[in-house]
Amino acid sequence: MNELLVVLLIQVTILVGYSILSLLRINYQSVWLGIPCAFALGFGFISTELFLYSFFGINWNIMSMLFPVIIIMVLTRFWKYSWYLHFKKIPHIDRINMFFLILIIGLVFFVGFESILRPVSAWDGWASWLLKAKMFYIDGAVHPSQFLYSESEYPPYLSMYISFLYIGIGKVDDKAVLLLYPFFYIFLIMSFYYALRLRMNMGRALLGTFLLASTQNIIRHSGRFEAGQADLPLAFFMFMSFISLTHFLKDKNINSLWVLEIILGIIALIKNEGIPFVLCIQIILLITFLRSKAYGRTLSLIVGFIPIVFWGLYKILNDFPSNYLFTNTQVEMGRVGVILVGFVTEFINIQNWNILWVGFFIALNLVLFRSRKWDLSFTLVLFQLLVYAGIFLLTPIDPAAHIKNVIDRLYIHISPLAVYAISVTLLPLFMVYDKYNHNR
Repeated sequence: MNELLVVLLIQVTILVGYSILSLLRINYQSVWLGIPCAFALGFGFISTELFLYSFFGINWNIMSMLFPVIIIMVLTRFWKYSWYLHFKKIPHIDRINMFFLILIIGLVFFVGFESILRPVSAWDGWASWLLKAKMFYIDGAVHPSQFLYSESEYPPYLSMYISFLYIGIGKVDDKAVLLLYPFFYIFLIMSFYYALRLRMNMGRALLGTFLLASTQNIIRHSGRFEAGQADLPLAFFMFMSFISLTHFLKDKNINSLWVLEIILGIIALIKNEGIPFVLCIQIILLITFLRSKAYGRTLSLIVGFIPIVFWGLYKILNDFPSNYLFTNTQVEMGRVGVILVGFVTEFINIQNWNILWVGFFIALNLVLFRSRKWDLSFTLVLFQLLVYAGIFLLTPIDPAAHIKNVIDRLYIHISPLAVYAISVTLLPLFMVYDKYNHNR
C-alpha cells in the first residue's frame, strides 16, 4: 500500500512540474522529455516549499503542502495556456529495435522489483540522506541542529523530498521510499532516449539507451544495494540541465533559459559535487551571451546562483561543520600519479561500467585526432573529471584510499553524458542500422 502511495506522490510531483511549465509557456510536446522535465521541476518546487515552510515556521502537513499546488493550477488555468503531451503514432518497430526495447523494459522491471526487496543497505543512504529525511519528518521542519547532529553539511533537497514522501504515506517507510530511485532511472532513460532521438534514428537511439540502462553501477544505484544515495539523482539532474542547455542554445527562448536556471539551482542543492557543474554551465551561458551581445540576459544567471549563495549563507550563519575536503588548502602535486592510477583503474573496471569509459576515450580520440565533430558533452565530462582530480589534490585523506571509496560514485554523475558522447560520436559509424532504420 505504501508503495502505491509513493507512486501517487511522484505523479503529483509531475503534475506540479507540468503546471510550472505551463506558467512558463513551455511545451516540449514529446512525452520522453516532458515527463522527466516536469518531475525535475516538481521535485525542486516541493523541496523548496518545505524549506520555506521551515524558515517561516509553517507546519508540514498534506493540506499546507497542497495549498500552493492548487494555487499554481488555478494560475495555470487563468494563464490560458494548456500544457499537453504529443503522443505520436507508434511506428513500426523491426526485430532488432524490438529486441533492444524489450531489453530496456526488462531492465526497468528488474530495477523496480529489486528496489522493494530490501531495506536501505548503502551506508551513505542509511547514515546521511535518509537519516536527515527522518529527522526532518519527525521534527516537522529543517533545523541547523539536525545537520550538526549528523555532522553533515550536504545540501538538503533530496532528503526533504524523501520527507515529503514520508508525510504523504504518514510514516517512515524506507522500503517504500526506495521506489523513488527506479523512477529516477526511468526518467533518466526517457530523457536520454529523447536526446539521442534528436540526433539519430530509432535503432541507434535504442542501442545508445540500452548501453546506459545496462551499466551495472547505474543499476545498483537505481534499485539494488546502492539505492538511497544522492548520486543517481544528481546524474539525472545534470543530464536534464544538459538537455535544457542544448534546447536554449538552439531556440534562444528566454523561457527555456528559466527552466535551465531552475534546474541548475536544484543541482546545487542536491549534492556539493554538482556546484562545479553548475558553474561550468553558467560560464558557457555567459560566453554565449557575450558573443551574441545579449548583455541583458546575463542577469538571468542570478537565478541559478541564488540557491548556492543562500545555502552557503545558511551554513555560515548556523556554524555548520566545514567540509573536510577543504581543511587543507595546499595543493599536493606529488599525488598526481596516485590519482591517475586510481582514475584509470576505475575507467577499466568492467564490472562497474562494462566498456563505457573505454568507449568514451575512443570517441574522444576520434574527436581530437580524426576530425569528428566536438560535442558539448565532452566539455562537461572532462571539466567534471578535472574538478574531481583537483579535489583529490587537496583532500587531507590519503588519496589512494579516498579514490577507492568514492570514485565509482563520482563517475555516476557524468556517466549519462559520457554515454551520450559515445552515442553521437561512435554510433553513426555503425552503418548496419541504416539498413533497418533508413526511414525512421
